[in-house]
Amino acid sequence: MKKKYTVFVSSTFNDLIEERGLVLEGIIQADFIPVGMEYFAAATQEQFSIIKRMIDDSDFYVVIIGGRYGSINEETGLSYTEMEFNYAIERDIPVLVFAHEDILKLDKAKRDTGAKLEKLNEFRAKAMSRRLVKQWDTKDKLALNVIISLNNAKADCDRPGWVRGGGMDNTELLTQLNNVRAENEELRSKIQETQKVISEFEKVDTDLAFEDEKIVVKYASSYGYSSVEGFKRTTLKEIFAYISLRMLNVTLRESAIENAIFDFVGIGDKAGKALQDKQFMKLILNQFVALGLIKTNWDQGLWYGLTKKGIQMKNELNLIKKKTAV
Repeated sequence: MKKKYTVFVSSTFNDLIEERGLVLEGIIQADFIPVGMEYFAAATQEQFSIIKRMIDDSDFYVVIIGGRYGSINEETGLSYTEMEFNYAIERDIPVLVFAHEDILKLDKAKRDTGAKLEKLNEFRAKAMSRRLVKQWDTKDKLALNVIISLNNAKADCDRPGWVRGGGMDNTELLTQLNNVRAENEELRSKIQETQKVISEFEKVDTDLAFEDEKIVVKYASSYGYSSVEGFKRTTLKEIFAYISLRMLNVTLRESAIENAIFDFVGIGDKAGKALQDKQFMKLILNQFVALGLIKTNWDQGLWYGLTKKGIQMKNELNLIKKKTAV
């Protein structure tokens, strides 16, 4: 009974596009079924769970090591390529390693330096330890070595493979399966993004002061030798409704937001104006950040801007609504 075998091809991507293309073409011509990252967008932790299932369904695992270590997963500190390699070893999938013979001969744009180069060398040493490794220096030599090694592995290893069933060639069937998996992953990502957006538009946490809790803004202004002190009773909701209009599509420094507060309490045109509580601005900005209405970023200083939730709240508070006739 004739079998076809699936091959998961793992490597970094952008630096090995031509090499991968030639290898995948050779795998197909040798009557194997290739599986790899071409079915996915950029690697993520969520997608890695799908990749693991595809490795589980593969008969052989091929890893191509060039001059780059690859994108690093923040949780593990390892590249996704090394994580795939570790998983294939853990699942007892036959592993075939193809490492560039001298990465210093690669174009500088295709090789890492510094800390990533150290991690790459550690990964190379681990992958090449206690197993047969084929080294390559050209994409043609790489593709040839992959095909020869796979044919040898097919003869030496008893793998499940895929058997033709019904009226459809299982190569076509598996291609369709891979496409469905990729579409499923794309839909899953869109659902997660939608859920994230929905959560950002949820109502403000009522445990945090915002709508009805009264606060007092104490201020002072001076002109020459005279000074005037005053205060205004208000709510964080009223303050946010006012200052958020200044933050549409722009980020502001704390000083600019403070000037908006001065306008809000009615002393924007006064000289020597100041808030009596030196911590007031930091307190209300921290509150708005905690409420998810304002986000921060750092660019030669701290800047504040509206989140999607903040934009939604700004619109709810400031848009002129049509009055319903009584």
